[in-house]
Amino acid sequence: MSSETPYRFETEQNCTVVSFLPALNDAPWSDIEAVGTDVLSQFSSQKSSAFLVDLSALNYMGSASVALIVRIWKSVQERNGKMVVVNSDEMVLEVLKLAGLTKVWTIVETRQEGLKQVGGRMSAVGGSSGATGFLVLALLALAAAGAGLYFLITKTTVETNIALAMSLGGSALCLVFGTILAMKSQGALRIVGAIILVLGFAAGITSVLKLPQGAAAATDTPDEESEGDEETAEADSPSEEAAAEPGEETAAEPAEESKQE
Repeated sequence: MSSETPYRFETEQNCTVVSFLPALNDAPWSDIEAVGTDVLSQFSSQKSSAFLVDLSALNYMGSASVALIVRIWKSVQERNGKMVVVNSDEMVLEVLKLAGLTKVWTIVETRQEGLKQVGGRMSAVGGSSGATGFLVLALLALAAAGAGLYFLITKTTVETNIALAMSLGGSALCLVFGTILAMKSQGALRIVGAIILVLGFAAGITSVLKLPQGAAAATDTPDEESEGDEETAEADSPSEEAAAEPGEETAAEPAEESKQE
């Protein structure tokens, strides 16, 4: 390997930056593989989930160099991180296009723009620790929505209003946290966020479908009571008529006796 270091490792604005230098183009394949191993080793010791690969010092790239950047990208994905590539050279960009990497990587022309891209994406969820916090909150919200829905379906001792509040409130929080994870995270966290989003939506819809049944049950109770009162009143009416008939006959008998006299 050349005496000149083929890369520079640094931290800027809470972002891990690796800059590849022209010496990388002159290094043989075996040396480039060793560089990749060294870079990944340093990556693993970083707490940040934001990574910037700066290729602005290169004027061309060979297949070994491309493979090196791909190794770094895969390592960042495993950490649920975000990687942005800085490049301003047309020849390097053409190589990346031929490799199909411009479709999967975010490529910018300046480091400042790259730091903005990485920092904006990661700050939205506060890095990997922030994403984990959102995941915990989303799971708690999903548990609350599931418990409330269970109480609604089984009609346990928990009051309907409380169960409904748990289900709808938990579903709403699932939609919020699931959307954040699905849009702002990477890899497995993005998939988990999408699943939580779907489950929260399903729980909310199911809870809403329970509302008409509860309202109908509440409305039917007074109707049934009023119908029962009417039936009771109707049942009492014949008794009054029956009570009046003997009286009429009694009043008629003295009249007939006076006529006979």
